[in-house]
Amino acid sequence: MPLIPETIGQKAPAFDAPNQSPDANRIDLLKGFTRLFKDDGCPEDKVIDDFMQDFEHTKLLDEVLGDMPEAKRKEVLRGAARCHVASFGHGRDFLAIRNQLHLVGQDCMTLFGALPASLRQTMLAHAYVGDRGQIVLECPDVGLSMPLGRTLLGTGDSALTTHEVRELLMFPERAAHWRLEIFSAKLRHFSAGALDAESCHVWVDLIDRYMDGKPIVEFSEDKAVLEALAYTLKELAERASVWERRGEFPMRRMLTNSAEAYFLAQDHKSCGAALTALATFHACKLEREAAIEAGTLAASVLARNALKRWEDGRFSDALVSYGMALHAYAGNGLLRDLDSVHPVPRSGVVDEAVPLPALVEPISRADFEAAWEGRWATTGEMRSQTVSDLIVLGIEKRLAKLRAAPWGSGTSK
Repeated sequence: MPLIPETIGQKAPAFDAPNQSPDANRIDLLKGFTRLFKDDGCPEDKVIDDFMQDFEHTKLLDEVLGDMPEAKRKEVLRGAARCHVASFGHGRDFLAIRNQLHLVGQDCMTLFGALPASLRQTMLAHAYVGDRGQIVLECPDVGLSMPLGRTLLGTGDSALTTHEVRELLMFPERAAHWRLEIFSAKLRHFSAGALDAESCHVWVDLIDRYMDGKPIVEFSEDKAVLEALAYTLKELAERASVWERRGEFPMRRMLTNSAEAYFLAQDHKSCGAALTALATFHACKLEREAAIEAGTLAASVLARNALKRWEDGRFSDALVSYGMALHAYAGNGLLRDLDSVHPVPRSGVVDEAVPLPALVEPISRADFEAAWEGRWATTGEMRSQTVSDLIVLGIEKRLAKLRAAPWGSGTSK
């Protein structure tokens, strides 16, 4: 009978141990470790620890690192191992528990900056959205991955150029959609705790770098892309609002830009919802005037959308916007009783006051309800006439059948 090992479990690959195989086998070892994360896999902590320690001695990146001093080489390789682990959701959890996830941004910049321009271009072209919303860059052939870090979106020597940022956000993943659209679609299915603050920051920074201070109207002419932008900004703002580090996010800009993008995509109901969220944000900070301004615009957008939808015969949509508009008007009434305080500045956070766009002509609650009442009455008369016409038509059809039935067939005369 064969002997059963005392310990059964995952085994970490040993990079460049004695009698290490050539490069092909080193790549196989790296891919073997990567497979442990596939299909939501979660390697044991010891397996990840051993991988990170062994990777310091690998010769897999010799061609890239060149004649780099030994101490610096080990530092870069240690960072590369962290980057690879952080490319996977469970790997990010592992690093977060050990307070190392925040190091990955600089690790990514150091490693990515050491790569030749042609390789950088290839990695950006084949970037994909990971299981936690992180943007993953992968070295072709080798299989080493790294999540895009905030530092790469800064202004340092190794930071992404404007062209690279544009390509990363716009370039179609699988030649079908913008990566922003892919992320927006995945975001709808992420659980509440799936995204960490770092991934959210990266997407917000990436959008900011892409916009570069330009108005939202210049972001794209594609309605689907504008909807993806609007949803992404609003959803990230909502998720960040419950975090302890929520003060790090430019919430005003995110919600304002979300509302305008929704409006440009002709989704006025969602635009009103984003403006209502902005009003709530200001109210929670006791910023009375800003809250009233956002709430007033939200009510006007929703009110005019309700009237337009009713005119177009989309009555169910109109009723939803009608209810949302009344809610916004009522909220504004409460906001006027709110005492305003001077906002407390947060160090290191750029959340400047963004001017609200002039989306629609303001409409008071009284004017809206008067206009709505007129449409309701007119539509009620139309509905009554339609019902009468249908009844008459039904009677005529029934009479026609009776006339066509032969006598003695048992049909009632």
